[in-house]
Amino acid sequence: LYRQKGTGNARRGNLRTNIMRGGGNAFGKKPKSWRLGMPKKMRRLAGRNAMLAKAVDGEIKIVDQLQFKKPSTKEFSQLLGKLTIDRSCLVALSNTTDSTALSAGNLENINMIRIDQLNVFDLLNHRFLLVDRPSLESWLDNGAKERAAKAEGS
Repeated sequence: LYRQKGTGNARRGNLRTNIMRGGGNAFGKKPKSWRLGMPKKMRRLAGRNAMLAKAVDGEIKIVDQLQFKKPSTKEFSQLLGKLTIDRSCLVALSNTTDSTALSAGNLENINMIRIDQLNVFDLLNHRFLLVDRPSLESWLDNGAKERAAKAEGS
């Protein structure tokens, strides 16, 4: 363009500024996010309805205790055979780092999740839900506590 000092003109900046011919856009287009927020009450209701739908269809398999002495994929596979789980399965446990979770890690169409992170997408994306009784009771108790706190606050 020209040098910055000694000409008497104003300082010139970059050629790519928005006021120069061939430069950039002042308020250029930005990609729009079409993501919508969902209220917390609706998310909780959807979770309860998804669990109810699984229960009505008989797709929840509840075991008294889901505990292995050592990680064994073979034993876990035999357990799934006894429970007639032949499709995709979501295993919900209170602890996903113990030997039970390690036993299920290598099986196809088996996914692990902590019971407190249970969500509608995972529930509906898998055919069966395998959960042990203490974990399910704790999940139900937490839901009852939330509803009681809501009723108390109203």
